[in-house]
Amino acid sequence: MGLLKLLHLEYSVLDHPLVQARLHLPPDQFQQRPESQMVRSLYHCPEIPVGPEGVRCRVVVVTHPAGKKKSPVGVTRAGVVYELFLTNLPQQGFTACDVVELYLYRGAFDRRLHRRACIGLLHHQRVEITLPQTMPAEPRHSEGILSRAQRAYSRLS
Repeated sequence: MGLLKLLHLEYSVLDHPLVQARLHLPPDQFQQRPESQMVRSLYHCPEIPVGPEGVRCRVVVVTHPAGKKKSPVGVTRAGVVYELFLTNLPQQGFTACDVVELYLYRGAFDRRLHRRACIGLLHHQRVEITLPQTMPAEPRHSEGILSRAQRAYSRLS
């Protein structure tokens, strides 16, 4: 699944008791883009059953106050816009903010995010590196400075 943003019909996930309980607690993170004054609240909901089969996946709920115009994304309830993001990306490597950034700014996988993902995946692993013993390099015998004619002769011979 990777990363998925829900269609309007699937916003019934918001009514799930685990999601509702999570939304009554403080947000996990806040997000604000430099080009916008809007501050989004991010709520992480792990292992939420989704769809008719009840497939468990990680859900990130993003909320922000509704504006005067109808929001083109998400669903508006009681003056709050809700957007849902589903993913199977590991929580150890990707925060709720990382998941939203990956979706909203596709391809903006910057070095910081990549480094965080790698560190999260390797956090509990042990890596041993052994280098073979090498012989000390022999000193080069310098023939001194060669004239132009000598350099040309050495290249042609």
